[in-house]
Amino acid sequence: MREANETLVGASGALRRLLEDADVVAPRDATVLLTGESGTGKEMLARYIHRQSRRAGEPYVTCDCAALSPALIESELFGFRRGAFTGAVRDSPGYFASSQGGTLFLDEVGELDLRAQARLLRFLEDRTVVPVGAVSPCRLDVRVIAATNRDLEGMSRKGEFREDLFYRLNVVNLHVRPLRERPDDVMACAEHFRTRFAVAHAKTVVGFTPQAAAALAAWHWPGNVRELRNAVERAVLLCRGTWIDRADLPPRVAAGTRLREALADACEEGSFAGSTERFQRRLLFSVLRDAKGNREEAARRLSLTVHQIKYLVKKLGPAPQ
Repeated sequence: MREANETLVGASGALRRLLEDADVVAPRDATVLLTGESGTGKEMLARYIHRQSRRAGEPYVTCDCAALSPALIESELFGFRRGAFTGAVRDSPGYFASSQGGTLFLDEVGELDLRAQARLLRFLEDRTVVPVGAVSPCRLDVRVIAATNRDLEGMSRKGEFREDLFYRLNVVNLHVRPLRERPDDVMACAEHFRTRFAVAHAKTVVGFTPQAAAALAAWHWPGNVRELRNAVERAVLLCRGTWIDRADLPPRVAAGTRLREALADACEEGSFAGSTERFQRRLLFSVLRDAKGNREEAARRLSLTVHQIKYLVKKLGPAPQ
């Protein structure tokens, strides 16, 4: 989520405590390391810290370390002087100097190579950079917030990440928990995104049906908040009425709750073989109903072939009432 106006939304105690910690850290200039799985909202938290700091009116610059060119990484980070190398036809400030007075967010800092890590460590120690092609160091006033979804401590033990840099970055560690560990935040986030995308796409979508809400709550969200955001935007776009229904959600999200319902129904009573058949029947015909009878679409949602769908319809029919 890279929109400048994006906010952290949720109702869980975990998120509340995280924001309380961020409020304490924000006014200081300490380096902050944000950890957590991809898509949990680490950049949103970095923006939040910047907005709450004394640097709020100064630049906020994001550097995606994973996207930096290995051959040009130092010049992109620390800048270069005209004539420093072929193609350097003018001075360039680099990410650090562009952040002067403000905050530099180093996303996926674990992707930096060891040489760039050494240069970053030097900046954190003396707050100076030497642009490529320059001789004299430049002193900068920049706050660094770094983020990673990798285990930097484990990487340092393997020699893949400088141990001294890890300790410099890890002055304050704020861990963003995955969405599956914050179930109270799912619907709060979903409603936030529904409102936002209904406006963005000029659609009158007023809420989620109970079936859609149950599907959102049942899904484990491996892609975290980013996956939820995309799922809700898709649902808003596909919604044909004023309420988002389960069929408007991505197939795997919708199928997840179908799977749980079918399993619960099948296990109520009876033998293992009978329960298995009831489970297959309920799941198969629920997905076919959602796919409006389209067997190719049902096969795609269930990771089966159309031939297998035809065989199961013949074997398990008729459809449950």
